[in-house]
Amino acid sequence: ISLGLVGSEMCIRDSNLGGVLAYDIVNFKLAWRIELGVPLLSNMVLYKENLFVTNSNGKIFSLNSIDGKVNWSYETGSSGTSSHKAYQLVVANGKLLFSNDFANIYCIDLKKQNLLWRITLERGSDYSDVSFLKLSNLVVEKNNLFLSSSFGLVLKIDIETGKIIWSNNGNSSIRPLVTKNHIIFANQRGVFNLSLIHISEPTR
Repeated sequence: ISLGLVGSEMCIRDSNLGGVLAYDIVNFKLAWRIELGVPLLSNMVLYKENLFVTNSNGKIFSLNSIDGKVNWSYETGSSGTSSHKAYQLVVANGKLLFSNDFANIYCIDLKKQNLLWRITLERGSDYSDVSFLKLSNLVVEKNNLFLSSSFGLVLKIDIETGKIIWSNNGNSSIRPLVTKNHIIFANQRGVFNLSLIHISEPTR
């Protein structure tokens, strides 16, 4: 379940049953509700009165956050995995970046409403099964996307072109912390096992 706040008057909630609901928190009533029919697995992102969420079929929806109407949808397909960690969303610099359980990363230019690029994540030598894919939260700093996956790699990607600037060994599905000179992440065993990777490091 995800929660989001639109201004100071509306709270939006989605569920893994495929429904999205908006509550008027001033008048304590339901503002709108929409059933999308398929469980929703991604995080939920609000951007300029638009709400973005992905279902378990790999279909991303843009909803009007004021009235709940569907602005558009884009289907990417699904391998059938049920891990919500395979589906991640972020909006930055007017671009919507999202993933599916085929290990694909997509970028849509929200102003032009077209697909800028798509890449498929490479796998480390010891990782081959896409059905267990887990991704960290997608983090954008300046014009760069940072992410880590259960495929054993940490990536820095140019969000304008989809070019992988560098990749490094690492395995985490936890949101990375990006500082001026480092990206810091922890694996699932605990926050004490940290790795620091120089952001300026070239592709290996």
